[in-house]
Amino acid sequence: MIKCKKTVLAIATMLCLTASSVTTFANSNSGYNRDDAVSYANDWAESNNPAYPHYDVPGQGDCTNFISQCLYAGGMSLTSEWKPGTGPWQNANNFRYYWSQNRDYDYRVYSVGVALHEWNSIYSMLWPGDIVNYTPTVNGVNATHSQIITGYDNSSKYLSYAQHSTSSSGYYKDGNLKGYLTGKPSSSGVCFHLIKNGK
Repeated sequence: MIKCKKTVLAIATMLCLTASSVTTFANSNSGYNRDDAVSYANDWAESNNPAYPHYDVPGQGDCTNFISQCLYAGGMSLTSEWKPGTGPWQNANNFRYYWSQNRDYDYRVYSVGVALHEWNSIYSMLWPGDIVNYTPTVNGVNATHSQIITGYDNSSKYLSYAQHSTSSSGYYKDGNLKGYLTGKPSSSGVCFHLIKNGK
């Protein structure tokens, strides 16, 4: 029942929410398994998978490396541009550019202020396994951080996220996405990578 309700809300969202930037591709990414991506995120949100390098050093956090691992665990195939050790795999802005131009089903950029004001629509649009980037302004460039959506609750319109950061103290398993946005400047940007259409 919860999934059905969210599907209806998602359809309504497309009719009423206007993003600062919208890019839609023919990519269906139908093989992407959201549950597998989220399961990996939950398993490794609070630690580092020794099968991969990690980047807990000043100036380069582990956030994008972590969400790339989640996408791969969900069935997204490696390419010569996106694989461990490449910029799009481990750097937030390189990831933002590569995925928005090549791999996303849909890509949307909002100011944080608009995203919070239109929260019900943002909630309806996102699914577990989708990716969030943050940028200093609403132009959607120079992304500095990455997160993966891990869950939702229809009664409270709550979206949870997992992330890594520059140190283990910034590793979260069940972060509150709306709460995180509330702590950002309203004029800054938030970028949503919708990996595939719906659940």
